[in-house]
Amino acid sequence: MTDHGDESSGIVDVYATPPANLFGDASKSKNMPPVTVLYLLKTVKGPISPTKFHEEIMSGTLEKNALDSLALMLRDVFVPLIGNPRNQQMWPEIVTTSIINNVHGFFSSLQITLGQTKGATCLPLPWDQAVMESAAKSSLQGDAFNSFSS
Repeated sequence: MTDHGDESSGIVDVYATPPANLFGDASKSKNMPPVTVLYLLKTVKGPISPTKFHEEIMSGTLEKNALDSLALMLRDVFVPLIGNPRNQQMWPEIVTTSIINNVHGFFSSLQITLGQTKGATCLPLPWDQAVMESAAKSSLQGDAFNSFSS
């Protein structure tokens, strides 16, 4: 994409150095230099405001093993947050059930896909076990995952 914020078309810029191979076999690239991928996403259609750019642009980096990074974030951050009853207090029951079912399905698919990329058959952990393991880790770290509701 060539949109640098002045145009109303295009929403993504991706920069990689050296050229990224995010979904390649990690075992074949042990001697290769680490890849840094920076992505920028416009959250608005139209030119970016010089005063609100921090609200209108999202950015982040991707690591070499994007699927492993995603699985780690899901297991250590999102599962404990979603599984924490304190965070569910203000949610209607149907919303809670829907979110938990969708995250569980995604988590299961991700575990299976990770196994396939490594040439192994990997069955997903049951949701309760995944939540309990993450909760145990967070309690050992001093309950780092606090409720977002005030």
